Amino acid sequence: MAIVVRETKQRDFDAISELLKEEKLLTKSFTKYKFKRLLDRVIKNFDSLGIDIVFTHVVKTNDPSLKLFKSMDFLIQKNHYLVDRRKRG
Repeated sequence: MAIVVRETKQRDFDAISELLKEEKLLTKSFTKYKFKRLLDRVIKNFDSLGIDIVFTHVVKTNDPSLKLFKSMDFLIQKNHYLVDRRKRG
């Protein structure tokens, strides 16, 4: 499996902004529910593109975020606190 890492581009931020607008999530109050809904959609998009692994950075003291990602099948890496989600099976 080839792994490609690249710098985040302006078009990435534009695409996220459009996704937030489409999902009616671009509001002043961004709740845990809205964030999870957005993540669910992003992960489904990644799955459809054949992206098998997703990494996110979470500060190890951010327990609410760690709990949320864990509830979404992300694996909390104890040795370096990198949070990832991989297709299993």
